[in-house]
Amino acid sequence: MNTSEITNIVLNYFSGFAERNIDTISKNFADNIALQDWEGRWENYTVVKEAILSAINHTDSLVIIPKDIQVSIYGPTSVATCRIDIIINGKTTLKVVDIITLYNDFGGLVITNIDAYKQ
Repeated sequence: MNTSEITNIVLNYFSGFAERNIDTISKNFADNIALQDWEGRWENYTVVKEAILSAINHTDSLVIIPKDIQVSIYGPTSVATCRIDIIINGKTTLKVVDIITLYNDFGGLVITNIDAYKQ
C-alpha cells in the first residue's frame, strides 16, 4: 500500500460521481462502511450505496473537482484528506472536505469511512 494507490482509489471514487455510476463509486467500499455528511449518517454497504444513489438521482449533474489530496498511512489504516469542489447541476459550487479512511484487509484496500464537511 502506497500513497499513489490510495490516491487512485479516492480519485476513482470521485470520478464515479461524474459518470453517475454507483458501481464505480462503491467499488472499494467495505461491508461495514459508514458515511456522514451535512445531511445525515448512513452505515453498511447497502445503506451507504442507496444514500449516494439517491443523491445522484436528485441532481441533473454532479462534478467533483479535487483541489488537494493528502494521504497519511498508519499501518493497515490510511486516511485521505481531500479538499474538493462539487458543482451541482452546473450552477451551485460547494467547497467540501472529505476525510476518507481506508483499510488494507489483505485482500486489497477498502473504504471504511467517509466524513464530508462543507467549508
